[in-house]
Amino acid sequence: MIRRPPRSTLFPYTTLFRSELLASDADTSDYFAVDVSLRGDVALIGASGTDDPSTSGSAYVFRFEGTIWEEEAILTASDAEIGRAHV
Repeated sequence: MIRRPPRSTLFPYTTLFRSELLASDADTSDYFAVDVSLRGDVALIGASGTDDPSTSGSAYVFRFEGTIWEEEAILTASDAEIGRAHV
């Protein structure tokens, strides 16, 4: 019988976190998290169906602050047009 070492010795430097990030202005047709980019403690999350009435899309910036993710900014196109996707 082969015994495996405890998980902590297999992955001594790995900690897994699970969080649910929600947009402050979420709507069911926003397609939130259609694109996601993570770098360090910053997440950039795309939502291709937002920015009504044009539905040109938005990007949400979240930052990890110690124990929680905080929404930091909502990025939208200044030249948004109907059907013209920016995200």
